[in-house]
Amino acid sequence: MPGRLGLGFFLTGVAETASGAIEAGNRLVGLFREDRKRITQKRGIVSIG
Repeated sequence: MPGRLGLGFFLTGVAETASGAIEAGNRLVGLFREDRKRITQKRGIVSIG
């Protein structure tokens, strides 16, 4: 059925896009954490948490 093939292709694209967005979000969180750590170290502030 052509409709099913099109739907499967679409859903595969949605899943891949969502997965990529999650990976990008996780990388951003990591960068924010690294930046926060550098900033607090430069200021001599001990961060708890």
